[in-house]
Amino acid sequence: MVVKYTLTPVHGSISYLPGPQNIGVIVGANDGDCAIVDSGLTKENGKDILKTLWSAGLSVNTILNTHSHADHFGGNAQIAASSNGGAVRIYAPPVEEAFMRYPVLEPTGLFAGAAPIKPLYSHFLYAPPSPIDVVVSPGPLELPQLGISIEVVDLKGHAAGQMGYLAGDVLFVGDLLLPAQVIDKYKVLYCAGVAEHLASLDRALTYADRVAAIVPGHSPALTPAEFTALVAINRAHFLDTLDFIVAHLQANGPQSSEAVLRAVCAHYDFSVTTAEAYYLLQPTIYAHLSCLHQQGRVGWQVTDNTALWHSL
Repeated sequence: MVVKYTLTPVHGSISYLPGPQNIGVIVGANDGDCAIVDSGLTKENGKDILKTLWSAGLSVNTILNTHSHADHFGGNAQIAASSNGGAVRIYAPPVEEAFMRYPVLEPTGLFAGAAPIKPLYSHFLYAPPSPIDVVVSPGPLELPQLGISIEVVDLKGHAAGQMGYLAGDVLFVGDLLLPAQVIDKYKVLYCAGVAEHLASLDRALTYADRVAAIVPGHSPALTPAEFTALVAINRAHFLDTLDFIVAHLQANGPQSSEAVLRAVCAHYDFSVTTAEAYYLLQPTIYAHLSCLHQQGRVGWQVTDNTALWHSL
């Protein structure tokens, strides 16, 4: 049996499988059953997760999804079909669960609600449909099949309904934040709701002084001090983008969202060359404009059949 993941302890009975998308592992009261947090991008990830955990004497009976992006639930269907004869309970946040049941909603949403173009059906954006057994909400969550309880934490922003999971002294935060090198590479971070995301960063910080570790979706497990520092880096980048957009509108007058997008690309010195990248960046620009509109820093108007944004 070839195992591509390594079960890595975090704290107490909590572990994770480091990879391009980290997979949390929460062992139940009987030490044989476990929950996983997210399931990777593909059915192959699902198979490898099961192999790794089986080799450690663990059987998956629960999947806790943080949000509905394909790289976080792409292995769900495979695990549900393969593990324990399919007896796996899958948990997901509100809104996110709809996208997981009907994955076409993701490329459709990115394409302004219209029938998507073919490139948006890539496996990075379009995962196999997942069954959902429980829709979670913030607060305590009993997992009777594991004999334990955890806490669901509201971390929406990166995705409309993203949730984190606090198990023992470990907080799994999904895509709440990204490492500095990823920010440097991608320049503008995908986000569905910037105002909500900034509030979630603040909310997550309130847990830093009462947990032993924090596990993001795409970087190694963090100490509370490392987490606090990385939150500051992520926050500063979002604020820089917001401030740049306001300054650009002040200097150039009313602009379309396309003009704002081009200006942001020029400001951070990067180019968008693929349909995937463009249609992830476009709603991200809208999310920044929406945040600024909520803050009363920009307004909008329709002129000559074009929506234009202006500073206030």
